[in-house]
Amino acid sequence: MRNLQGPFLIIRPGALGDTILTLPLVSSVRSLDPDADITFLGNRAHKSLLPPGLSFRAFDDPGWLWLFRKGGAPENLRERQFRTAFVILTRADEIMENLSAHGVKTIRHVAPAPRLGKHLVAHLHEGLGLPVPPREPALLHLARPERRDLMWIHPGSGGAAKCIPLEDWTAIVDHAQELTGWEVAITAGEEDGFLKQDPLWTELTCRDGRRLVEGRLLSELCAELGGARFFIGSDSGISHLASGLGVRSAVLFVATDPGTWAPWAPEDQVSVVEVGRGRWGRETLLSALERVVLGRGGSW
Repeated sequence: MRNLQGPFLIIRPGALGDTILTLPLVSSVRSLDPDADITFLGNRAHKSLLPPGLSFRAFDDPGWLWLFRKGGAPENLRERQFRTAFVILTRADEIMENLSAHGVKTIRHVAPAPRLGKHLVAHLHEGLGLPVPPREPALLHLARPERRDLMWIHPGSGGAAKCIPLEDWTAIVDHAQELTGWEVAITAGEEDGFLKQDPLWTELTCRDGRRLVEGRLLSELCAELGGARFFIGSDSGISHLASGLGVRSAVLFVATDPGTWAPWAPEDQVSVVEVGRGRWGRETLLSALERVVLGRGGSW
């Protein structure tokens, strides 16, 4: 691999899970030239997730509009000069031309979505010519050192097609509380409104020992979630958040490919549950829950 030098620019807008699965790449780029500056151009909502020592710029900041206009590279741009840029976008020709016109010597591009079965982290690294790193939680710089008897549940995933029925979630949470006696925190995002329209939502969230967590800033959510002993959720950004914080987790995949979208964390920390196509019934889920939550070995 040719020696790549900074300052570096990483262009990666995307959803919460996309950003978290890009953080291993940030570490890999840093290892290329540890003293070089790195600027991450991404989703402003995820700024608090980036590791220290990194410059963050919002993808929709007016000061970066030149990137997206034909012939847009300004002559007297005040932003720092980059030597190497990593571009993770579907359509990037114009952006790459503008970066080149701005004096960026090396530009590497990879599409944001891998082929079926290829994990996103491996796809990004291989596509950009970098070694694939080991599976490690990417948000330990935000994790809390102490854990308390709290189980975190995230039943949503931005659409009903990616979620198991609420009646199954109710059975899972009931059984988990019987096993552990722990408090249960339940989250739902703005895109999970369809869950709240289900009559079973109240039954799931309003029993003793449970609380609904909503409207938190991402940094506040990290502080709370990072103290949980266990997390169970659908394939979602919150599941990647929990795994990135080092929380032992079980992640349920209904319609998406875990080979591509599973959290990038050690296998003994995260259990992947494929529940699509009727492969897993409720009793199987509850039996697996007992083994995984109580640390009795085995996986889902």
